[in-house]
Amino acid sequence: MIKQKKGLSTVVTTLIIILLVLVAVGIIWIVVRGVIETGTSEIDYGAKCFSTDVRATSAACAATCDVDLYRKRGSDEIGGVYLVFHEDGAGETSEPYDAAGDIGILSTSPLIGIAPVGITAVAGIDSVDVIAYYTDEQGEAFLCSSQINPYAIS
Repeated sequence: MIKQKKGLSTVVTTLIIILLVLVAVGIIWIVVRGVIETGTSEIDYGAKCFSTDVRATSAACAATCDVDLYRKRGSDEIGGVYLVFHEDGAGETSEPYDAAGDIGILSTSPLIGIAPVGITAVAGIDSVDVIAYYTDEQGEAFLCSSQINPYAIS
């Protein structure tokens, strides 16, 4: 008696290979799409930051600090501004102060009574850095680090 070996037909083998290829393409597409979406959102916020200009027009520090901010340009609503105070004599830098909220274009926003955290002698503060930021859909801040505007306090 001769035994006949049974195996997969070429049609079934071809269908299995096609199915495996489709699964592999799907997995690769998910990874590539995530990278593309992340890159485009960073480019979008980078373009917004390039056209945004928020500066301190005046600042004074005694027991607390008062800062007037002016938004010179920009087209979209910003998420807010971080202020970082410096006291060069002691080499101290404050923790970022979050002045959340939009500042309208060509308008001034006064911030009164800021107590910089991390600086011992508030009266000795020499300068303040103004850093605008945008918030994404999840509420995460995207800092406009290319737009850090220092202001010397006299």
